[in-house]
Amino acid sequence: MFTRLTYAHIYLMVCLAALCGPLTILASAPISAEIIAGTWDCVTMIALENGKHSGTVRFNPGNIMYTYRADDSWQMETNLTKTHDKARINGSFKLHGSELILTKEDGSVYGDFHIELKDDGKTLIMQNEGEIISASRIPPTVKNPVN
Repeated sequence: MFTRLTYAHIYLMVCLAALCGPLTILASAPISAEIIAGTWDCVTMIALENGKHSGTVRFNPGNIMYTYRADDSWQMETNLTKTHDKARINGSFKLHGSELILTKEDGSVYGDFHIELKDDGKTLIMQNEGEIISASRIPPTVKNPVN
């Protein structure tokens, strides 16, 4: 029985490697400025405390928008309530594999994130020690989902 179990495990591992290998290679491909260029609508932010989820904030469409440009510039625009003015943060970014470093116009670092694209490039996940941000790509023809 031990021999059959061992062969079954080997067979299973070979099958999984054959199926998952191409996905791993695709998922680990470097992300470029051209790939993330566009506007992203923040859907959720998960707060992390000691590496564990400590709360989730769900945003309405248009509350927080990230725009990345192929020239390595970025902008975050907030529109949280009708009584508050919109806020904007601008700057530049650098990509090193799956690391995204956002720098503000004054040169200070806004955030250093591990990023990942999901759902065929329609969802951007940005994670650092304190938060996980999930954002949906806005099609180029849609200016802002808020009326």
